[in-house]
Amino acid sequence: MGCSGASRPTVLAAAAGAALAAAIPGSGAAHVDPLIALDLETVTVTDRGMVLTWTTFGPDPGGRPFPAPADTEVRLAPADSPREPVTDYHDNSRTPFHYAEINDLEPGRPYRFQALSNGIRALPAPALTTAAPGAPEARGEFTTLTPPPGRLLHTIALANDVHYGETVSGTCSATTPSPTEAGFTNIGGPASSSTTRQPSSYRASTSRRRASSCTTPRMPAAGAV
Repeated sequence: MGCSGASRPTVLAAAAGAALAAAIPGSGAAHVDPLIALDLETVTVTDRGMVLTWTTFGPDPGGRPFPAPADTEVRLAPADSPREPVTDYHDNSRTPFHYAEINDLEPGRPYRFQALSNGIRALPAPALTTAAPGAPEARGEFTTLTPPPGRLLHTIALANDVHYGETVSGTCSATTPSPTEAGFTNIGGPASSSTTRQPSSYRASTSRRRASSCTTPRMPAAGAV
């Protein structure tokens, strides 16, 4: 979900160029690590923990931004504490794609955080909602959830992209191949079988999908659910 402002490629190129210039001896700037850390995102916040991800980039030989390996560090402090955030998580494994899981936090408590690689603080992507003024990534602060009263009955795991805020659901295309056209000629049978085995219900649903390839179901209006 985007917002106004410079595009991500533009910001990446500008940042990588500035970092490269600063790293070149005699360029008139201090010698620094030509690394930039972007795409900071608070992926998950629970009552006892949170997960952060981000990506590090460095200039390639042509000066263009390219994923660059670095360490993974998260500094943390309670938001009501006067002290600066201290290292709570540190992984010396070098990777461009960073994942940090923080545990053993207090429920319902706000925390200040910093995500760093090579000592360089990660920032949210400038063209995404994570860079909005009130977003946890932009503020550097989040609050753990407060669990409801009573005993835990069940835990539910969702493996789905729910697409909050979209006005339509699904993408249909007249060129979408059926499994048979894609080369799956033995569904449900051994690899050596030459017999195509597709349930009649599957063939019917495939035909309906291809016949109505331009029809996209609409999601209910906000507040209708």
